[in-house]
Amino acid sequence: MSQKAQWPARWERTGQSCDTAPGERAQAHRIPNPEDPSTEELPEFLSSLPPDKPGKFGQMLHSLIEAGCRTPVDLIEHAEQRYRDLARTAEDPAALQHYLYMLERIERDRRGALQAAAWAISREDLPAPIRRQLADARDAQYRPTSDGQRGLLRRLGYDGPVPSRWSETGELIDWVKAQRSRGGRP
Repeated sequence: MSQKAQWPARWERTGQSCDTAPGERAQAHRIPNPEDPSTEELPEFLSSLPPDKPGKFGQMLHSLIEAGCRTPVDLIEHAEQRYRDLARTAEDPAALQHYLYMLERIERDRRGALQAAAWAISREDLPAPIRRQLADARDAQYRPTSDGQRGLLRRLGYDGPVPSRWSETGELIDWVKAQRSRGGRP
């Protein structure tokens, strides 16, 4: 039995045009201070996903907003339709697994998915440089430690354990530098 034969019938729906509410903006979660990316919090729906999935889901929402979706309900309905379409044509088992996983998550936590969609819509009102800054700060949480960071720690005389995340390693580098500037050993 192929994986496509196991396609859940409950996901057999048809989509509509994204232009169901032209010009309408959702009343959504706002970032407390767009000038300070550290103040941004991901909606729980996104932060509870495995590390590689929030970005993929966010990119899909962004592309749907660019296509004209303007309300959270519209966004989620079109995201579901796109995941169904992608799953039907997926040849890669890992891609199929991702699409089915996201459909299941949206179905299981509809309210959370709608909050994530409202959050995505609210971000579209921000200037592009601020959006990029926020995305970079968020991605730093998941990016692995770089070889350059490991090398810098060695050159600074640090020989302890190195965190696996880029942002945590950056904090460790700052701490090691502060220790050295005070004459202490890292």
